[in-house]
Amino acid sequence: MDILAASFRLARIAEKTLDGLVSGAVTRTVPAGVDLVAIRHATSHRTIEPLRDDKHGTGVLNGNSIKYVTSEMFIGYENVTHLALDGNPIESIEPGAFEKLSQLYELLLSFNDLESIKRGVFNGLSLLHTLNIEKNLISVIEEGAFDGMSSLFHLDLSGNRIGSIKQGMFSGMPSLFTLGLSHNSIKVITSGVFNWLPSLHVLSLDGNRIETIEDGAFGGLSTLTVLDLVGNRIKLISENALCGMPSLQVLCLQGNHIEIISPGAFEAMRSLIRLDLAGNRITSIGENTLSGMPSLEFLDLQDNRIEAIAPGAFKAMPLLTRLVLTDNPICLTTKPDEPLRAWGLPARAKVEC
Repeated sequence: MDILAASFRLARIAEKTLDGLVSGAVTRTVPAGVDLVAIRHATSHRTIEPLRDDKHGTGVLNGNSIKYVTSEMFIGYENVTHLALDGNPIESIEPGAFEKLSQLYELLLSFNDLESIKRGVFNGLSLLHTLNIEKNLISVIEEGAFDGMSSLFHLDLSGNRIGSIKQGMFSGMPSLFTLGLSHNSIKVITSGVFNWLPSLHVLSLDGNRIETIEDGAFGGLSTLTVLDLVGNRIKLISENALCGMPSLQVLCLQGNHIEIISPGAFEAMRSLIRLDLAGNRITSIGENTLSGMPSLEFLDLQDNRIEAIAPGAFKAMPLLTRLVLTDNPICLTTKPDEPLRAWGLPARAKVEC
């Protein structure tokens, strides 16, 4: 369960691991006695001297004063595979700027001043595996901006100013495995906006302002394993809001404003192993409130306002091993042997109350 507890951070862990590998690769390409930091700070927006060996090239341009990225900057470096442009004040990228970098595997654009992503900016990057654009000022992503990125595996857009997810925003990435949208300003997840991501396994939407999840919002995410919705403003989980994710194993909803869970809201989650609803405003658990999760092993309901749990409320969870109810009013009135007998919990379940 410790692995599952941490799995919703898979995208972040994967990115940090890749960063470490890339940093190691960069260091190994530097000749003995050469100061890598000095190279980084000596590089101007007009002159690029990527560090590379016979196997791959690495362009290190982070922490400089680059404001505009154009295709002319990369003439002569068509074989570069890793390009670090993070930590600059980049305001705009010319459409087609990376078009000649057809071998590019990783592109780092975090901690810049980009306000939008225009269609055509990433043309020619069909082999790109990792794209990190976190911590910019992005509020607009044009439809089709990621078209043609058939190999993209990790995309991080966390820490921007994205206010809504529009239809077609994420088209063109059939191989995408992790999508980071944490800490933006998203208020509504509309129906079908993720239909273009057939391979997505990890979706991070924590730290937004989400109040509404429309029916079918996650439809088409048949491979999704981890969904992180922590720290939003969700009040209602409607019956069909979470449908369309048959492979989901970890669902994190803690720290929202959830008061109502419609009966059958989790009915289609046959693969769910961990459900975290801690820190919400739930007052009762009905007989069908949490039905439909036969694989569930861990259920966290701590720090809610639960006063009543209906008889048989957990009878459809034969694999449940841990139920956390601490910091709920019901813990003041429940007898030690009552949960297993009345709530339909399996004999091996551990109740924390």
